[in-house]
This record gives sequence, structure tokens and C-alpha cells, in this order.
Amino acid sequence: MRSDTGEVKLANGHRSHLTTEELARALNVEPESIHKARSNNGHYCGVTPTKLPNRRLAWPLDAVERIVNGRGVET
Repeated sequence: MRSDTGEVKLANGHRSHLTTEELARALNVEPESIHKARSNNGHYCGVTPTKLPNRRLAWPLDAVERIVNGRGVET
């Protein structure tokens, strides 16, 4: 969904994180590419996920939206 400013919004405001599969769809890459980069570098495109107790990864939505909108990740 695009906002009035033309930026892509990935969620409706109720969520703060994405799954790896949702991140992959948003960035048009395979989930395996994200897993490999995170395994090798500890992050994907500068975004570090939170590892959940169920071993899944939760990717911060605000950082992902900055990547999708071409603004990069703040360090």
C-alpha cells in the first residue's frame, strides 16, 4: 500500500515486525537468500532481526519500510 507521499507501507499499524517470508515477498527475494545473508553477516541489508523463542526471526517493520522506500537503514 502506498501512502500520500508515495512511500510503500507494509502493514496497517497493528504490527511492528515481519516474518522472513513476508520480508522476502516485500523485497522480491527468496527467503533462503535472507537466511543465508543473516547467517553469514548477522543481518540482511543492514537490518538485524529479533530471534523469537520458537526460533523464528522477527524483522522490524520500520527498518524494512526504509529499505523498500530507498532510504536505507539507520546505523
